[in-house]
Amino acid sequence: MGSRFATVMLRSERQRVVALIGVLLLALTMLSVRLSTGSLSTDRALTPMLVVVKIIAYQALAAAWITRCLSRGVQPRLWFWVVSALVDCTVPTIGIVVSWRAELVDIEQATVAPVVFLYGVFIVLSILRLRPWMTLASGFVCFAQYLAVSMWIASVEGIVIPDGLIWIYPSMVIVSGLASAFVSLRLKQSVVRGLEEAVERERAQGEMGVAAKIQAGLLPSGSPAAAGFEVAGWGHPAAETGGDFYGWMGLPDGRTAVVLADVSGHGLGPAMVAVLCRAYARACLEGAGELREAVTRLNRLLSTDVPPGMFATLVMVRLTPGSGRVEVLSAGHGPILLARSASDGAGVVVETLDAAGIPLGVDEGAEYGVASVVEMRPGDSLVLVSDGVFERRRGDGEMYGLARLSEVIREGAASGASARAMVDSIRGSPERFADGAAAQDDITVVVIQGTARV
Repeated sequence: MGSRFATVMLRSERQRVVALIGVLLLALTMLSVRLSTGSLSTDRALTPMLVVVKIIAYQALAAAWITRCLSRGVQPRLWFWVVSALVDCTVPTIGIVVSWRAELVDIEQATVAPVVFLYGVFIVLSILRLRPWMTLASGFVCFAQYLAVSMWIASVEGIVIPDGLIWIYPSMVIVSGLASAFVSLRLKQSVVRGLEEAVERERAQGEMGVAAKIQAGLLPSGSPAAAGFEVAGWGHPAAETGGDFYGWMGLPDGRTAVVLADVSGHGLGPAMVAVLCRAYARACLEGAGELREAVTRLNRLLSTDVPPGMFATLVMVRLTPGSGRVEVLSAGHGPILLARSASDGAGVVVETLDAAGIPLGVDEGAEYGVASVVEMRPGDSLVLVSDGVFERRRGDGEMYGLARLSEVIREGAASGASARAMVDSIRGSPERFADGAAAQDDITVVVIQGTARV
């Protein structure tokens, strides 16, 4: 945090120096215009112009030094800041003296000429140093110098300044210093708050990145070995982490379980619940005789851990290798789509399987019904998706919808596409429909396809 603020302070100081160079260039231009128009002789203009050029050269060297420090990641010592502040405070004083000596203004106006307002310009620009104490000190130094040079010029020229008037302009200078120091303090506080927020965002993004890697590592890397079935899946979170998960596992009795869940919301919180739900699901499936026993126990465990208002829909599928027998139980998750050849030979039809209970985490005491049993033939496809698929919207707000999803599934099944090819079609169709509009929810697809029995 300290090094970041130091870097910001150096960059701000460089901007301040560049602004000062701009002010000095403007002064040099004004002198040049007066010289070219004949209102100022060469003898009277030469000295002021040389002084301004020398000051510009000094400020350019300061800017180069600051740039060098920034490139090397080092900070100038305190003497650099002190010398820089003293030089800046002295520039308006030098301007008054030069204007007086070169007779650029009448003697009576020497201490109230426009060059006096450079004190205010230099003090205000000192705000960019992000050192309130230095801005305040600049105000007092400018006050002292202005008062001293005014009294000196008055004594040399024999001008009598009334007691009340001698303090008016110096008082304006010190008031500028006080006001500028207050603004510098508030600006510094704003910069520090902004840096703190940036550090916090980076920390949160780092944690999200770690969570995303962990979550991605929990997804299956291949397909399960289940004779008579081909299984493929794919998922993509709307943010770095998501509330969807899918996976499969071999059970002790030789069957294979496939699970897809969708936790409400997306982001880090739902991602944590999704990981918890995945772990509980695997544990509950290990010794369960019926799927409803596994889901009922899973709901009981999850209900005690998820925060109020958060829930998860889930579909659990159990495959019996070599038989084509598939058990499906949905806890508030849908649609579950089954594509198979029509009994009358009229092509492929897409059926919808109903849910057997409410989402997980809503009611700890909920009981779930008996799983639906499907006898899958070769070529039949059971499709599980999260709602991020069919709720995908394009720029005009129109939703992709279940009708388009069903048609993609029907076409894939009719063409004899593999499970992996169908997953690719289902993930690609909403993407094309959205036409570049960002996904608002996590997207997950799992296809279970019947194959020839061995």
